[in-house]
Amino acid sequence: MPKRNRAQTKEKNLKWSNEGRGKGELSSYKSWLKIQDIASKQKCSRIWSHKTGRIHNLFSPLEVGTFLILEWDDEITDIREHFPIPNSNKSIVKSKQNLITTTFVYTKDNQDYALSINGDNLEIQKSYWDNENIPFEVWKEVNKILVRNLEWIRNYRELEITDIENIENELFERIQILPIRDATQETENSLGLEAGTGLTALRYLLANKIWIVELEKPIKMTNKLSIIKRNQYDNKERNYRVA
Repeated sequence: MPKRNRAQTKEKNLKWSNEGRGKGELSSYKSWLKIQDIASKQKCSRIWSHKTGRIHNLFSPLEVGTFLILEWDDEITDIREHFPIPNSNKSIVKSKQNLITTTFVYTKDNQDYALSINGDNLEIQKSYWDNENIPFEVWKEVNKILVRNLEWIRNYRELEITDIENIENELFERIQILPIRDATQETENSLGLEAGTGLTALRYLLANKIWIVELEKPIKMTNKLSIIKRNQYDNKERNYRVA
């Protein structure tokens, strides 16, 4: 089987531009680069986001971690990955045949921000974003504990959990005085729930920010959970509001 040609060419760049890559917002945005376009030596991921309503193409664990942190921020309303950099006359700045891209462009409080997590072409990127009056930053690492916790809870955000209000009340009474494992098991026994329901409910409560905790600290089953803020469920809106 012949190897796929992943080299960028003028023809390929024109084709991608005509496909609408690097354009749009939220669910309509199309990443300039997709996983099938890059021969990455690192683990690549395609992640669907509730915030943007689309799948994101991410080429390394660092990109995934950065994305999860941006997604978790309620003030960030849009995230666009692998954003191509046009120059002042709207043509594309090029390095050899490759288009220069910034890893993420995100929107916060109606202001765009540019964020790169690699060391390639940083001067060109910074020059462009400075001319656009858009703040530019470089991340070389992320808080691994925070990322690990976000990975642990994010897929539980949109679960349907029967009687979640009652479970939340029972679990809240125990979770701050007992280790997580004991608190979830006692809640299951008290309410006659299937094994594992208590832990599932906990992850749901954290993912939906019903309980606010310090996610920068490890969450261990043998430790208590310190809840900074408890929000209340609004059944009409099917979401939570600050108590």
